[in-house]
Amino acid sequence: MYQVPVDELRTTSSAAVGITLKEAAYILDQAQHRPLLPTELSEFIGAINSPDFEKIKAAVLDCSASIRTRKYGRSVTTLSPVEVTNRCASNCDFCGWRADNTQMGRLAIDEEIVDIQARYLLEKGIEDIELVGGDDIRFVRDALPVLLRRLRSLVPPTSARQLLFCTMALTETQYQTLAACGADGMIMWQETYDEAVYNQHISRRPKAYGIDDDFRVVKNGNGFLFRLQSQDRAARAGLNLSAGAMLGLNKDVAFDVLATVHHARYLCTTYAP
Repeated sequence: MYQVPVDELRTTSSAAVGITLKEAAYILDQAQHRPLLPTELSEFIGAINSPDFEKIKAAVLDCSASIRTRKYGRSVTTLSPVEVTNRCASNCDFCGWRADNTQMGRLAIDEEIVDIQARYLLEKGIEDIELVGGDDIRFVRDALPVLLRRLRSLVPPTSARQLLFCTMALTETQYQTLAACGADGMIMWQETYDEAVYNQHISRRPKAYGIDDDFRVVKNGNGFLFRLQSQDRAARAGLNLSAGAMLGLNKDVAFDVLATVHHARYLCTTYAP
């Protein structure tokens, strides 16, 4: 199960002092043949304050375009979320959907409307559909399995299209249930890989403490770790994965960038076929 190498990444992020255009060119040439080292990634982050930043940025974009074309050609995969509910059981102080925001009207669209939306998006050429329910326990427990079964016929498992969901972190058993209902993968944002910052901004129920197999909030649980290791549980349930952070929530942006890359590489190394 994944753990953030906090000391290693913090040391690397704090050592970022920028990079010259010549140094950037050398590292980008190496990037054509191997993954960048954490120290190299950190130097590029530090280059934001360099007088050569615009030239370095252009070089990075050219390099990434070259690698992308070599790996994936010119194809583009489209994904669209379908926001099913804005009800939420958690409290994130940066989010308008938070549970204690009594000024927000709460609603959830029914199965028929979700079906109409999904059909419309697929007809427009959208390839992947993401059902978004956030930390609405009732939706995830009761409605999401039904919606997945219903939409599975629109997105056959033999096609390249995917049926995805974005919810609070779940247990392995719950991920197994959603996979059996037709889900191809899950979308998960860690928000921040700094546990102290996470706990500072997230203070209530599922996201703060995690849940058990019966969707009950775990008393004195570690919500940060439960969310951090959600991809491990989802992978063991047979789902495709994602990783990401909300850059800016943590003042140490370099740390979260490095941690996101480290986490993604771990997932690829551990679970990629």
